[in-house]
Amino acid sequence: MKHYDWKKHMYLVAIPSGELFEEAVRIQKLLSDSLKIYKESPPTIHITISAVKMLEKEELGIFDRCVKQVVANFNPIKIESYCFDCFTKPHNSLILKIEDDERLRQLQNSLEQALDNQGFLVPPSVDKWIFHITILSEIFASTPLEKDEFLKVCQRVSLRETPIRGVIKRLELWKPELEKEKRVVSKYILDQKPD
Repeated sequence: MKHYDWKKHMYLVAIPSGELFEEAVRIQKLLSDSLKIYKESPPTIHITISAVKMLEKEELGIFDRCVKQVVANFNPIKIESYCFDCFTKPHNSLILKIEDDERLRQLQNSLEQALDNQGFLVPPSVDKWIFHITILSEIFASTPLEKDEFLKVCQRVSLRETPIRGVIKRLELWKPELEKEKRVVSKYILDQKPD
């Protein structure tokens, strides 16, 4: 299988709000401060919806119109998480799993179909996409954890009895950059008015 170079793509991400966002930021800060993984602040909390090819300036207008047409049909989406999980490949990542939500899956499918029709989509490198918020990862880490340290962190993080809830009200198109000014290319609001 061909090696996936995450730096050569752009990402359509959902920005959660509410308790889920606040709790994810709190846990991320607590762990990244105690483990000294990031030199600067850790990456912004988000849920990746899709990877797309790196866009040229002249392609951005078509891309924006395409995404806006799809998100115009969606109200904000309520989401929740009950548990943490760990991905050892490809980047030793501690994640908060987002419960598989039918509306979030519909949004992803609609976006991917529209983007694929325009030739923007990058095929996923996984069979089943797992919606998640990355809490810690080797990506952007100044001092990544050794494998055994990473596994210890994974074992320490506990499951929750009650869900952490949040809402997705906007999507953003990101370049693979840590600094917000360089990272955020476009923003899209989920604002369909209920009947």
